[in-house]
Amino acid sequence: FLLRNGASVGVGRSSVRDIEKHGHPRALELAKVGAVRDVIEDAPVGLLVVDGSLGLPGAAVGHVEQRVAPHADNDYWVVAAASIIAKVHRDRIMIALSREYPRWGFQQHMGYGTRDHVVALREHGLSVHHRPGACRTILSK
Repeated sequence: FLLRNGASVGVGRSSVRDIEKHGHPRALELAKVGAVRDVIEDAPVGLLVVDGSLGLPGAAVGHVEQRVAPHADNDYWVVAAASIIAKVHRDRIMIALSREYPRWGFQQHMGYGTRDHVVALREHGLSVHHRPGACRTILSK
């Protein structure tokens, strides 16, 4: 996505398999790397602002300067915009999943552990899009 003043935002994704295999922190890093590669392919990048406390591996971002900033969405408008783009993108994925897997009501809870989501998990078990490790406690009660 190109934003004003030439700023770009990439969207990265990690699968259930990535998260279960590598753990959440590493899967998040893989998604961030995917987002950066998405941006680098579209436009030259002068500065990469990474929201969080850890930068990305140099091999993943090439010779792009990184600025690591916890809560970067408070200080950088492009990161705030990226957060909104990511949320809308994720919501669209959840709505599409709700059409394919209507029993779980993804369009209502958007994947968050709401009461309705817990009830659906207990009633129907896991879909292929649920993380078994994260749902183990919910299903054991």
